[in-house]
Amino acid sequence: MSSDIARRQPYRTDEGLPIDRQRIGLAMAQASSHGDTESPSHTRRWSRRAALLMLLGLGGCNVMGGWRNEEDTNEKLGKLLAVPEMPDLVRQAAVAHGLTFVSVEGVAAINRLPGTGGSVPPSPLRNDLIDEMKKHEVSDPELFLERPETALVRVQAIIPPAVRRGDPIDLRVISPPQTGAADLHGGWLMDTRLRQQQTLGGTVRKGEVLVIGTGQLLTRASSEGGEDANLKLEGVVLGGGRIQQDRKIGLVIRPEYQHVKISA
Repeated sequence: MSSDIARRQPYRTDEGLPIDRQRIGLAMAQASSHGDTESPSHTRRWSRRAALLMLLGLGGCNVMGGWRNEEDTNEKLGKLLAVPEMPDLVRQAAVAHGLTFVSVEGVAAINRLPGTGGSVPPSPLRNDLIDEMKKHEVSDPELFLERPETALVRVQAIIPPAVRRGDPIDLRVISPPQTGAADLHGGWLMDTRLRQQQTLGGTVRKGEVLVIGTGQLLTRASSEGGEDANLKLEGVVLGGGRIQQDRKIGLVIRPEYQHVKISA
């Protein structure tokens, strides 16, 4: 019985205080568990610190690069904003634009002639005129060109600078040598469209319509006199053309003077 009582008695320390064995075991288990989890957490904290230091290092490099780029940009901006030395004359800083003359031409028909027209043999001009007449819905254009009251002509005009759409322009009319016309006096220039034309690689290239014209023809023989037969096959339609596009003029500043202060 005394042994049973001894087993039930709690352990005592040197100071005589009792020791609970269950509490000691629980404390040891908690300490062991805490010790097992503390080491990985400690490692993770150091890993995070190392990664943060690396990011700060890379960020510092980017910041330095950004400073250098900003310095280069400021230097370029300073050069761009630098005011060039003012020239003595306008022509030193700018070049005139739009002062050239533009030559346009086309093919047309003259009608209302008093039997002084003539048939038109096959040619590129005849083909162009027939195509143009078909666009205007002229019935049987081949037969129309065979009438003695009709003649094929070339029409030319020189467009000056600074003209506006709708401005009048004189038209020069010439009868080609291969036509059978004898005199264009009293004729009427039918509607025609004039374009810039250029031969490239053996092919005639045409631009957009710049002048549209029609009107009464005045031959050189009527205005100048003389017995030259060619004067009867050339003439002019005064103010018969109408400009189709504006031609602007202005000044283009040279690259070395392109600054807001110069342009002002």
